[in-house]
Amino acid sequence: MFESEQDDKLRQVENFQLLYRNTLSSVQGLFNASEDVTRSEWTTFSKDVGVLNDPAVLAFAYAERVPRAGLPGFVNFIRKDSAISPGGLPNFNVFPEKDKDEYLPIKYVVPLREETRGAIGFDIAEGQVSVPDMLDSRDKDLITSTEDFKVDFLDRNGIVVFKAIYGKDAPHNTVEERRAALKGYVVIVFDTQMLLDSIFSSREEGYVGVSVYESGSATSLPATYESDPLVRQTAGYEPRFVDYHPYLIANRTWMLGFYSTPYFDAYMDIRLGPTLILYGGLLISLLLAMATYLLSEARTRAAKIANRMTADLREMEEELLRASENRYRTLFLSSRDAVMTLEPPTWNFTSGNPATLEMFRAKDEREFISYEPWKLSPEFQPGGIPSIKKAKEMIEKAMREGQNFFEWTHKRINGEDFPAEVLLSRVDYGKKQFLHALVRDITERKMVEEQLKAYSEERFKVVFDNASDGMVLADLETKKFSDSNKTFSKMLGYGAEEIKKLGISDIHPKEALPHVLDQFEKQLKGEVGIARDLPVRRKDGSIFYVDISSSPVTIGGKKLVLGIFRDITERKKTDQLIRASEIRYRRLFEAAKDGVLILDVETGAIEDVNPYLVNMLGYPAGELLGKKLWEISPFKDITANKDAFEQLKRKGYVHYEGLPLQAKNGATMQVEFVSNVYLAGDKQVIQCNIRDITERKIAQDRLRKVNRTLLTISEANQVSVRAVDEDRLLKDVCETLVKNAGYKLVWVGYAQNDENKSVKPMAWAGFADGYIENLNISWADTESGRGPTGTAIREKRIVVNSDFSKDSKLKLWAGEALKRGYAGSVALPLYREDRVLGALNIYSSEPGFFDADEIKMLEELAGDLTFSIASIRNKSEKERAFVDLEHTATELQQFKRAVDDASDHIIITDPDAKIVYANRGAERTTGYSAKEMIGKTPALWGKQMPKEFYERMWHTIKTKKESFVGKVKNRRKNGENYLSEFSISPILNDRGDIIFFVGVERDITKEEEVDRSKSEFVSLASHQLRTPLSAINWYAEMLLGGDAGVLTDKQKDYTSEIYASSRRMAELVGALLNVSRIELGTFAIEPKPTDIRDIANSVIKELDSKIFAKNQVIASNYSEDVPELINVDPNLTRMILQNLISNSVKYTPDGGKISIFISKKESDVVVKVSDNGYGIPLNQQGRVFEKFFRADNIIPVETDGTGLGLYIVKEVVEKSGGKIGFESEENVGTTFVVSIPISGMKQKPGTRSLNA
Repeated sequence: MFESEQDDKLRQVENFQLLYRNTLSSVQGLFNASEDVTRSEWTTFSKDVGVLNDPAVLAFAYAERVPRAGLPGFVNFIRKDSAISPGGLPNFNVFPEKDKDEYLPIKYVVPLREETRGAIGFDIAEGQVSVPDMLDSRDKDLITSTEDFKVDFLDRNGIVVFKAIYGKDAPHNTVEERRAALKGYVVIVFDTQMLLDSIFSSREEGYVGVSVYESGSATSLPATYESDPLVRQTAGYEPRFVDYHPYLIANRTWMLGFYSTPYFDAYMDIRLGPTLILYGGLLISLLLAMATYLLSEARTRAAKIANRMTADLREMEEELLRASENRYRTLFLSSRDAVMTLEPPTWNFTSGNPATLEMFRAKDEREFISYEPWKLSPEFQPGGIPSIKKAKEMIEKAMREGQNFFEWTHKRINGEDFPAEVLLSRVDYGKKQFLHALVRDITERKMVEEQLKAYSEERFKVVFDNASDGMVLADLETKKFSDSNKTFSKMLGYGAEEIKKLGISDIHPKEALPHVLDQFEKQLKGEVGIARDLPVRRKDGSIFYVDISSSPVTIGGKKLVLGIFRDITERKKTDQLIRASEIRYRRLFEAAKDGVLILDVETGAIEDVNPYLVNMLGYPAGELLGKKLWEISPFKDITANKDAFEQLKRKGYVHYEGLPLQAKNGATMQVEFVSNVYLAGDKQVIQCNIRDITERKIAQDRLRKVNRTLLTISEANQVSVRAVDEDRLLKDVCETLVKNAGYKLVWVGYAQNDENKSVKPMAWAGFADGYIENLNISWADTESGRGPTGTAIREKRIVVNSDFSKDSKLKLWAGEALKRGYAGSVALPLYREDRVLGALNIYSSEPGFFDADEIKMLEELAGDLTFSIASIRNKSEKERAFVDLEHTATELQQFKRAVDDASDHIIITDPDAKIVYANRGAERTTGYSAKEMIGKTPALWGKQMPKEFYERMWHTIKTKKESFVGKVKNRRKNGENYLSEFSISPILNDRGDIIFFVGVERDITKEEEVDRSKSEFVSLASHQLRTPLSAINWYAEMLLGGDAGVLTDKQKDYTSEIYASSRRMAELVGALLNVSRIELGTFAIEPKPTDIRDIANSVIKELDSKIFAKNQVIASNYSEDVPELINVDPNLTRMILQNLISNSVKYTPDGGKISIFISKKESDVVVKVSDNGYGIPLNQQGRVFEKFFRADNIIPVETDGTGLGLYIVKEVVEKSGGKIGFESEENVGTTFVVSIPISGMKQKPGTRSLNA
């Protein structure tokens, strides 16, 4: 009982570890599904995994890795987090405060109460006790724990458990990779006392107490924990049993000490035995059921996390283009300058921004673009040049050089002319080109110039001060400023008085000054009208760009220069953005890993195609350009006609996913087809993106399948947790798998330990149509046992059959399976430790359905199902044991008195082999006292025999419920081995259930030693004789062969007689050796698939010369229903057939007839050897199989023979699981019959082979 209680407590520790291992492992999945986990997600996850329900958990926290640069952001995030406190934490800071490269502050913690709220922001890298364990978790990717210590931020003693979290998709196979990939830590703080109480839940009358020591050694007193402290303090009490186990928990070794309590003594009263067994069984069942439930909950959580990981990402190039377009559009709409586009060949306006509409006095963009360009210009430009002619020259220059800047006179819609500056820029988009125009009204500047020409100082001052352009007056000689307007001051950031202290050289960068002065001189000479794109430095040192117009003026008789500055920053930004957007788009277009088409928005004609699409479809670009989209074969099914194209133009967006697309070479793929109508500059185009998503669709289908299987297994586990009846459990699990996972058929079969090792279907669900009822499956290594189910049970491994129609090994079942629509299957063994229960069989309607991920999950399900079956059985057995043991307690006491003084060794055990009684004979035989034996198993003095011996024994007494008799080698307490004859008999109750085993032993060591000595002498003598006999045979053969010269006739006769006699002696020696090996048990039986007919034919052929010499007739008849191969030892089978057939030849007179029949009878293969020879006298037939027996009637006829052949044949046949018999009548003939099971000979290990 002490061992059982101890094992239960160790299982409780393992269940606790398993629960929190699953919980902590699933956190990595949470961060993979949502890289930036929110507080709400953390709280929800904590509830889902159940940590909030564990009273031993003081805190469940997440500490995030924060670099020094990110610390202000982290602090600000916590300060504003109203979930921590209604007003946030305005004074929050990470603590302890230290200046270092990175921090590990706690970001989230649950439950959120006063004592844990104070933990937020605590830098766990500064925890002196816990840091080494934390670093171990990071570097080794392990769950680690600290020793029991006072936790800084909780001011309480506890144990802290760490699990490192790594960044999504970040490699973390080496220490260096793990350090780089670290994202943070999950931290669980347990109350030490409450945690260990929950694991080693003590009761008022505990039978086994537990001490926990931190150092892994029982010498580190006092113990960290005592489950029964009062027992340890009881004066004078010395535990009867004490045992220590070092145990690794979360990468830290603890020493667990187990000791018996005073209550344990009550166990010695046998009436209390059943009660204790029941309580133990109920406790184990409850704990195991709880573990099963928690595991199933973990799988449900894993399924939720997996579902969140399936979100699709949008394509990078679309986001970049969209961002670029948005920025351009913002500038387009907000620009103070007029922005418009013109397209060839008519060069009509195609767009205009709001500034354009205001400049030309248009109501809206539609009205503006309805005017041809020449209608928004006067007929002639200044100087008398026709506007049409000059416009053509300006456009040609811009198209040729990329840009053209000039002055132009425009006309508003109301007929008013106005001067303007125009910048034309060429835009290359795909294979098309158009012009982008920026137009600025320079009416005010012209007015100033005109005012200067007809100078009125007062009027000039008004215009000067209120001009929107920056204006400044400078001395012609010194180039120092004498006056400036408000706009100029604002541009440069200087006050008016500050500007008077500056000159031209003070407001331009030093490196640009030579160019500025050169432009200034050329303006004064009239060589340059406007100095363009000159850099100006503001007071704060920043640079901006301007166009400057400089003109000499005379004011008050003083020669000055008027500089008019126009800020072109916005224009430069717009121009740069256009060019950058064009370059970026072109790079993306050419390098994109998606196929891209550009279509004419009006006609649907393909204007451009990128290289990736050319490679994807296998069509040269020339075969695509210029054609309508619906005219190209691959796209006929996507955009079937022009109506669909018109619909695309109206909606502006079309998205298809999972559509089939065929390349030119016939290869098919699944694609995502996205089509957008959008502005390229100010021109509408259609861009079609085609992405090959074949692999993604396969991955999505696979993920959906995994999710479906996970959810199904989770529900099946819930069924397992709730089940109290084994039959209902099996039925419900089968139905759940069929209903939720879509399997065609699911069934569970149990391995039977009958003669044929059959598999009995216990439950099934799905489409069976008589399939289950007609199954004839075995788990033996025979033809009917080599299918998926039999192999899975026999070899304890998963067997997958991908396609019934292609696997020739499944011919016995494939026809019926295919007839019902089963395409493939997987068979999963149900076994616990070394004991196989049966197999779970799942059938699919599609070939190749079961991939590695699904098989792994189904393997876990099979393990959980086995666990649930064992739990139900354990509970039932314990309950029955309680009733039965209590019922028989009185009878056991009476029986005890009767057998106490018996001379034989007698013990009684419970169904689990725990000894409940041992008599004095057992004490004498084993050397152990009854007190030492009670509560132990017979392994105390046993375990000296091969594993197969005990398996056969348990199969007989527990499965077949029959008595087992045999010989066994054991070991006494003093280490001395002994041999005994023993018998074990199961004691059954009225329902046929086992309640006890009774074992009786008798020490036969001395008798066996005498018998073995005799056999060893015979073996030794026979072996020693073989060497000289071989020499005699060899020399006799040499003499007869003439090696020593020619022999006389008399010498030949003598030598022949020597040779024949030595051969007979060698035969006798060989037979004696076989007999000794049989009796010593050292010979081996090694079955393998063998054709018995081939052996029979071979033996007949070897005897051909003797048969011919005696003019005998031999006939063989082999039935067609005999299996082609049977598992037999070919050497021993040859010995059997050679002996029987050669006897018939030897003991049948000349001209006689011999017949050999091989047939199948029920579950046996039957071999009959018949002859019409001398027969065996009736009065001697009972001695036929004795050693050295030869019938009286054949000794005069045939002197050769050892009398050992039939004895050897009988021993071999029976020891290999067969039977032998005969019928004989003197002077009529004899028939010998050998029966061998179709399942084959029984394997027997040995050190020697028998001589044929």
